[in-house]
Amino acid sequence: MKIQDIKITNHKSLWLIPFLFIVGYFIASFMDNWPLTWLATWAFGLSGLYAVYGWPQTKQLFQPMHKPYLKKLVCLYLLMMIAVGVVTSFMSSGLGMKAEQHVLLESDPESFSFATFAGLITYLENLVSATGEEALMASVLLPIYSGLKSKKLGLAVTLLVGSVLFGLMHVFVYDFNLVSCITVAIMRIFLTLAWFKTDSLRGGIYLHLFQDGLVIGLTMLLNTFI
Repeated sequence: MKIQDIKITNHKSLWLIPFLFIVGYFIASFMDNWPLTWLATWAFGLSGLYAVYGWPQTKQLFQPMHKPYLKKLVCLYLLMMIAVGVVTSFMSSGLGMKAEQHVLLESDPESFSFATFAGLITYLENLVSATGEEALMASVLLPIYSGLKSKKLGLAVTLLVGSVLFGLMHVFVYDFNLVSCITVAIMRIFLTLAWFKTDSLRGGIYLHLFQDGLVIGLTMLLNTFI
């Protein structure tokens, strides 16, 4: 099944989507003291998908990616990095903002004890939470796409809504740093496109995992040896 072919099976449950999304986002972002907070994005994202699409289609959304998925993901990643570089360079010079303050982490790296086992666990939990954002975003964006896919600009509207929403989600994470929020908003466009290009949510998950894992891992090494 292609993601483009997915159909809403329970329209009466659509009202649950914003509720589940807000609760999932709130727990993941502000309830750091809860032991299973890092699973919130996955739990509420999957709940939203299940409520609207049912289990069979939700399961199919995570099917193996269609080949040549590696080529597609590499191209999307390179385009994402180019777009991020161009926009942040423009903003730092044209708008007088400090792009160098941008951090592509989902949490403050200084909160990790990277040299300890506990730090490694926190690192892994952070990646689980970050990739769970794909399920959480899909629970909102796929119903929008399902309703608009027959329209000429259906996909474009879906990408735009996802970009804006993802940027707003990170306002508190990045302490209202506009450059950082716009950067992740741009990245969201390519993460969402990865779903459609690979016909699986795994495309966005793997791209998200690679980006966050790379940057957090590099930060871990820098904090350990410098």
